[in-house]
Amino acid sequence: MIILSWNVRGAASNDFRRTFKEVVRQNKPDLVILLEPKVSGDNARNVIRNLDAMGFSGGIWICWNDNNISINTIESDPQYIHAKITSPGREDWFMTAVYANPQPQGRRALWPKLQNLANRMQSPWILTGDFNEIKDPTEKKGGGQVDYRACSRFSAWINNSGLIDLGFMGSRFTWKGPLWNGYERVFKRLDRALANPAWRLTHHEAVVKVLPRTNSDHHPLLIIEKVSNTLNRNRPFRFECMWTYHPEYLGAMLNNKKRGNENYKAVIDRVGNKLKGWKSKCLSIAGRITLAQAVISPSVNFDMQHEKVPKIVCKEIEKLQRNFVWGDDNNKRRLHSINWKTLCRPKYGGVGIQEPGTHE
Repeated sequence: MIILSWNVRGAASNDFRRTFKEVVRQNKPDLVILLEPKVSGDNARNVIRNLDAMGFSGGIWICWNDNNISINTIESDPQYIHAKITSPGREDWFMTAVYANPQPQGRRALWPKLQNLANRMQSPWILTGDFNEIKDPTEKKGGGQVDYRACSRFSAWINNSGLIDLGFMGSRFTWKGPLWNGYERVFKRLDRALANPAWRLTHHEAVVKVLPRTNSDHHPLLIIEKVSNTLNRNRPFRFECMWTYHPEYLGAMLNNKKRGNENYKAVIDRVGNKLKGWKSKCLSIAGRITLAQAVISPSVNFDMQHEKVPKIVCKEIEKLQRNFVWGDDNNKRRLHSINWKTLCRPKYGGVGIQEPGTHE
């Protein structure tokens, strides 16, 4: 089963209806929880009809469009709806849709009520929605100072209720706040999914995906009980340019186009910069050969493992390597006691220096 939970901040607009239908089309949820719809009465019924949903309940909407799913409201409150879910072929389970009051004083009455539910709950149970709290400072960015006491209270409530945070895949922050004078824009993880051990043991493969934010200041949450192994099958590989900015990116240009000589300037510069740093040190010829074997050749061969390097580039790198070993520079050329090709032979005749391009 797939559950979509979303604080929509108003469900009456045509823009929302178009966006909602597209989200449902892409993710195919079985149950949908809409928070802050800001619509009631006949208007709410008209909106639900336009959304192709069969049922909804209260200011927190629980929508579904499957005759096989039965939802019975056990307990209703302005800040949550607690319901029993029945469907063929599976054990009955419980779900609580939460929309905590944005004001701290309004939320105080919510936590004891939910903890009482937790103390009585033996069956699989999941809670999801907008809790309007964060449980540690990493769940906030920007804005004013973090309220550490509030974080501690919320975290303690989760632990005391015996609940497990199901984590997330995607954006860490689910809410984009306002921009106040003198502060950076605030982002928080206000939306989450919690479950008791019985639900987690039953659905140990379940994941919570944070979907892209659109037409609301909250990201939708998609709770998937079991991820299909076929989701990413047969998808073509695509190189993302953003990978090149990652500090651990190795520098390989992954494409199927032949690179020109000018594209290898970075490779030549990398070798030259290393040699400049070592050349200032007093190294014997044996030391220079050792460095050429251990460092220079592998650093060049990395680029040669995934594409054919032009011969002119190989010759330029070989020239840098050769000058380093012999100690030559632009102003002085030293006596070469042995032919370079001989030096590059394997041991028992040479010293095994690897020439650029030999692994092409």
